[in-house]
Amino acid sequence: MKPPILKPLDKHLYAVVRRYTVDLNCCGRVVVPAGYKTNGADIPRLLWRLFPPNSPEYMPAVVVHDYLCDIADEATLKDERKRAFLEADLAFKEILQRLGVPNWKVALFYTAVRLHHTVKG
Repeated sequence: MKPPILKPLDKHLYAVVRRYTVDLNCCGRVVVPAGYKTNGADIPRLLWRLFPPNSPEYMPAVVVHDYLCDIADEATLKDERKRAFLEADLAFKEILQRLGVPNWKVALFYTAVRLHHTVKG
C-alpha cells in the first residue's frame, strides 16, 4: 500500500499533496482530496512516546480515517452519522491490517476509535 504524500504545515498539521485513493473491502473506494489537512492520530500526549501521532507505520490509515470522520461529522441524521463513523473505523482497521501493523496494536487502535465514536454518538 502506497502512503499518502504529506506536506508539513505546522508542528502537528499536514496537508495531502496529491489526492490519495484507497480501495477497501469494507467501504469501497475512498478518495482523500489534495489539500485535505490532518493533525495525525489523536493520541493522548502522555502516550506519544509509545504511539507517536505522526508515525509512518499507521499514517495512511490515520489520513483516511480523519477524512471519513470529517464526512461523518457532517451527517445530520443520527443513524446516518453512526453508520458513517462505523465505516470510518472499519476503514481504519482494514488499512492498519494491510500495512502490517501488529495485531495487538490494530485491536488497541480500533477499540479506541470505536469507543470514542460510541461515546460521542
